[in-house]
Amino acid sequence: MINLTERISINPSLVSEVAIDTRHYMNGSETSLRVRMADGTIYRVEHGWGTDVFALKQQIEDAAQGGKT
Repeated sequence: MINLTERISINPSLVSEVAIDTRHYMNGSETSLRVRMADGTIYRVEHGWGTDVFALKQQIEDAAQGGKT
């Protein structure tokens, strides 16, 4: 199980898609991780204090490959 947030944990073997979304605005930008599960549920986690979406994405991808690097 991988913790996306304090309240959301996922099983990486049930992930069908994982992607980084970056949106640019005139006064800044925001980055989020979008995780789509096999049942169609979509989780979106915002990058920010205490949450590194790039590390989460890498952790999900590594777990999906069986820990192989």
